[in-house]
Amino acid sequence: MDWTELEWAAPGTDHDPLAPFLIAHGPLIRSALEEAAAGVVLGPVTIVGAHSALCTAGELPAGFIPLASFELLGTSRRAVGVALDPAFGTELGGASIGVENIARGLLEAFDEVLVALVGEGLSLGPSDRLPDDEVLLLLRLSLASEADPTDAPDVAVVAVMALAARAELATHISALETLGTSSAGETATDVRGPAPGADSAAGPASEHVASARPLGPGGSMGAPSDGQPSHVGGLGSPIRPAQFPPLFPAAAATGRQSMDLLLGVNLEVSVEIGRARMMIRDVLSLTPGSIVELDKLAGEKVDVLVNRHHVATGEVVVVDENFGVRITEIVARDRRLTPFEGRA
Repeated sequence: MDWTELEWAAPGTDHDPLAPFLIAHGPLIRSALEEAAAGVVLGPVTIVGAHSALCTAGELPAGFIPLASFELLGTSRRAVGVALDPAFGTELGGASIGVENIARGLLEAFDEVLVALVGEGLSLGPSDRLPDDEVLLLLRLSLASEADPTDAPDVAVVAVMALAARAELATHISALETLGTSSAGETATDVRGPAPGADSAAGPASEHVASARPLGPGGSMGAPSDGQPSHVGGLGSPIRPAQFPPLFPAAAATGRQSMDLLLGVNLEVSVEIGRARMMIRDVLSLTPGSIVELDKLAGEKVDVLVNRHHVATGEVVVVDENFGVRITEIVARDRRLTPFEGRA
């Protein structure tokens, strides 16, 4: 397939499982991506469009190179390829750009946003191949070096991955939010002083106490409750909420994604009864009938792991003729996403 045959469309909200997350955090995501691109070209960069298209592996246009791979909860590792859309230029901010450098910066920035919002990112890794799934998703981000978002794009970075990765990412995010690791709804510290010339109860205007104010939509700090601009350091510098043009279509508030999205997801549940450290010579000398002594006492609690993460402890029981585990304790939420390294 030629590049001109691709049918680009703005990300939709009707059947896109990622729509609630993108709408809720669009300004934060946009800011992170623009900052990453600006760091590569050493100048201001504005995102002026985001579009998607579909194609099959055999119809992927020429010019894509392997970029990276990522892994989500309960899924196999996915490959990502990138290219520059030849319909646009190859210079940004007056300098020729390398698609691999700027695409890697954008991907790492999105990964950092996920970590900040839901507690776990994409587990990025290397890749030496392009995705070869039957149906591929192409995501195009159009960038301009001018601050005016109405300007035509200078370059358009296109990433390609398996279409299934979009739903897998939505499930990944929803699962982490369900586990209580999302930062949405928490409070942030905002350093605000009184109006210029005013003295605080603790001393002069130059000595201010940080106050907590809830995060606004997308994780940005909202305006003060009185609707007036805030000031820093009592010097009269007004601070107003940043206004960004929408990166994704507006839609009615949907709240958290429905748990129904997760009900059909398969997770690997395993039970660890103990561990042992052995020298290579001892491992090589194992024969049928050898006994390996573990680090737990008989009758001690066992660890229940879900996708290699410690979620509970319990005791071994026998159900009919099968072994089972009776759950006796659930691990605290802030520890469930930490890779399990065994008991100290």
